[in-house]
Amino acid sequence: LVSLLYQFGLYLPIGAAVWLWCWAGRSGKCAHPYAAPALAAAIPACVIETGKLFIASQHPDPTNVLIAAAAAIAAHGLLRLLFVEAAPAPSVAHAQAASVAAEQTAARPAVTQPSSLWAWLIGIAALCAALVAGATSPLGTVRVLLPLIAYAALLWRWPGLWLVLVPALLPMLDFTPWSGRLFWTEFDTLLLATLGVGYLRLSPSRQPVMRLPGKLLLAAFSLSA
Repeated sequence: LVSLLYQFGLYLPIGAAVWLWCWAGRSGKCAHPYAAPALAAAIPACVIETGKLFIASQHPDPTNVLIAAAAAIAAHGLLRLLFVEAAPAPSVAHAQAASVAAEQTAARPAVTQPSSLWAWLIGIAALCAALVAGATSPLGTVRVLLPLIAYAALLWRWPGLWLVLVPALLPMLDFTPWSGRLFWTEFDTLLLATLGVGYLRLSPSRQPVMRLPGKLLLAAFSLSA
């Protein structure tokens, strides 16, 4: 049972990542809502179980591939139940109201939206903090700062790339034995840069809306804790 729960929890983030990837797309929906997360989790599970053939102390378990697919489908399905698209199909009355509101807005002086302003401020602050953390790393500028700038540039070009790179780099970016930093690792710097680029690229036009009330989710979270 412990192994089952461990494998199930191990592949839950893949289903959530597929759901986030779909939301990052233009349509906001997956063409294959169950096949996509199942394949995304089953393929790395096959690779991991095959790799156990080359380790003397490990034994491959093909059942883990099925557990991985089921866990990803469960996470993807749960997020689809919790959230719904924010922008429904506009009706004729809605289009007329939108045109009237646009005319009234055009007559007023331009005002910066507070949400966009705060997003820019948070993004710039996070990016500056990440650059400072990379520049002051004991490992040197070449090993930390330059890869960090390259990562930010890639993320600016392809905003959804963090869904792949952040989980992949999680077990790798901990150089505490060499840097001496106990409470701030290179992975924290990576997450800070990810938040900075994410806030700068944030678009408030399309956001998922929660179906369930916040109090119910808070109660469920408290019970799980």
